[in-house]
Amino acid sequence: MALASVKLELLTGQAERSAKRLQARTNELSNRFRDVKNRSNAAGNKIQKFGRQSATASKGVRKLGAAVKNLLVGLAVIQTARFVFFKTAELESQKKSLEVLTGSLAKTNQIIGELQAFGAVTPFTSTELIESGKRLKAFGVDTEKLVSVTKQLSDVAGAVGKPLGEVVAVYGKIQAKGRMTMEELLQFQERGINVTDELSRLTGLYGNDLMKAMSQGKLGAELVEQAFINLTKESGLYFEGAINQAGTLNGKWSTFIDGVDTLARSIGEKLQPVLKETLEIAISLVNRINQSIAAGSITDIDKKAFKKQAEGIVREQAGFMPGGPFGMGEIKVDFQGQEFKGQPSAVQSQITNALINAEVSKR
Repeated sequence: MALASVKLELLTGQAERSAKRLQARTNELSNRFRDVKNRSNAAGNKIQKFGRQSATASKGVRKLGAAVKNLLVGLAVIQTARFVFFKTAELESQKKSLEVLTGSLAKTNQIIGELQAFGAVTPFTSTELIESGKRLKAFGVDTEKLVSVTKQLSDVAGAVGKPLGEVVAVYGKIQAKGRMTMEELLQFQERGINVTDELSRLTGLYGNDLMKAMSQGKLGAELVEQAFINLTKESGLYFEGAINQAGTLNGKWSTFIDGVDTLARSIGEKLQPVLKETLEIAISLVNRINQSIAAGSITDIDKKAFKKQAEGIVREQAGFMPGGPFGMGEIKVDFQGQEFKGQPSAVQSQITNALINAEVSKR
């Protein structure tokens, strides 16, 4: 009986220990599950927070995109306005320069109109053609020949694929000198322009004989002019060289650019009175601001010095006691081309202000 009791106690102790270990494991698992749950909740909260931040950021990006779009539109408007203004001012400057050179506004308008029409069907812009015509006139080309010579040189430049300005420069030097030298001949040859053969046909001189005649100054500007006429007429080597280039990609692009330039100038011409008036107001405002700044730099010491100088001017012309003993009489003082009348104190104030204004205009 005692032995059985001992065994029962042993079994009961083992069961209790096993139960405690089971309870401990259960508690440990429970704690781990709680930890996992807490981490899951935290992760969920972070995901929700990220979602809210993403939504906020998305709204911000949309607002930024709208702002950038408005900015780009604004910049495009400003650039367009600048382009219109520049092209209008450019044509006005060219017209004024050409008018000075030709001495006739009507002739200037005729030349510009013909060159603009030519530019519309060639790879050269009207701006480039007008500038070339202006340069040729400065080189001494006759006004009546400006359009025809510009077209001839454009045909040559278009045919050989060289800048019109370069061809104009070489041709212009010949006209200015009155004859052709080896320098101009080489410059033409460097640009692929064969004027030698035409000169030989016109003079009957070839090779060394032609070179000798040129060195003696016998190849005059009129001869070179005729050579270019022959080279660009219907049977000539460079006939319609400019128009033929109009069908190329470069020619079409140039025609497109010229069309845009023409549109800008047309808009600018309509708005020209308003633009000039606006600029006059802006210039006046800037001048007033500058005058105010300059006037602010005039110190009290300066004003006293100008007042003293005015007193000296009045006494020099009106006497030691201007206006009589009481200074109430009327005096007259001439200063800087102006006549000042009135009582001495008033005249002195007027001259003081004139001296201050003159100083302000210098600063």
